[in-house]
Amino acid sequence: TLLDRLHTYTQGLRVSSLSFCDAYAPYRSDAFASFDVNSKTRAQVKEWSAKLGRVRVLVPFLPILLAVRERWPEEPNKYLEILKLCEIFAFRVYRLRGYRSDAGQATLFHIGHDVAHQRKDFEDTIASFKNNLEYWCGNKEFESLMSPENQHENQHISNAYSWRGLRYFLYEYETTLALEQGASPKVAWDDLPRDLEDTIEHILPQSIERQPYWRDRFGEPEHGRYLHDLGNLTLTRCNSSLGNKPFPEKRGEFGTDEYSYAGSSLYLERGLTHWQDWNPSAIEERRTRLLEWGKKRWWVDLSGAEDMEHEPHQDDEDEEGAY
Repeated sequence: TLLDRLHTYTQGLRVSSLSFCDAYAPYRSDAFASFDVNSKTRAQVKEWSAKLGRVRVLVPFLPILLAVRERWPEEPNKYLEILKLCEIFAFRVYRLRGYRSDAGQATLFHIGHDVAHQRKDFEDTIASFKNNLEYWCGNKEFESLMSPENQHENQHISNAYSWRGLRYFLYEYETTLALEQGASPKVAWDDLPRDLEDTIEHILPQSIERQPYWRDRFGEPEHGRYLHDLGNLTLTRCNSSLGNKPFPEKRGEFGTDEYSYAGSSLYLERGLTHWQDWNPSAIEERRTRLLEWGKKRWWVDLSGAEDMEHEPHQDDEDEEGAY
């Protein structure tokens, strides 16, 4: 009857609105409360939802996230698995590859529709998602983009300061360094300054005029080449205090009051004390270290994915338009 259909429709709106709200605001105290049966999984869902939000591309994934949650409400691990794939897709396709935020959206919407109407089981859902990722940024292309040998061809390496994925990339590395110490990041994402110039530090400074330490190590061509290199950039909370000081002064000493890398609350900055000197070889070594970590962080097994010439269910024109 019409009343039954209206009841079903309003119930669907209720469930979807809750899932929608949780996806957009995962750190609410009652977010994903239906997953509380397994508090560890719920915590992971909230954490990975926050990561996806930091990439700042959520719309393409909403249909599939809502559909998976409604289809398997008692199996939060399924939601977590698809959520992690969404984060990998978002970083690879929209930040690393630089596609517009609607690239691949038609297929993602189609997958979500099939899940909602029970046309795909979970294994098929994962396979379809991976096929889409393979099309837009498969492992071969991903590894090439993350290769230090290709830094001159890849702007996110050679001119990383203008890369929209830089803050997220570095903060994820900060999180990894914290975990290696058995801790959580001491600086929350929301506590980082919003402006790039306040939160990204050039270790080799932007101005080296009348700076003998830097002039001895970097001529004009080298300064231009390495200044915005990924290996020369780090998160900071006190950029103005570091300026164009020589590296030994920026590096500092543990236990002193003056702001320095050694005394930073960021593991990324404290890790810079590994180097006694800052020169082109140090930048190249650090760049390689960051990229090798990135390869592992956003790698996913796509061995069963199909290498398609055209994206399935692609209704839009393929865009190479980067941000």
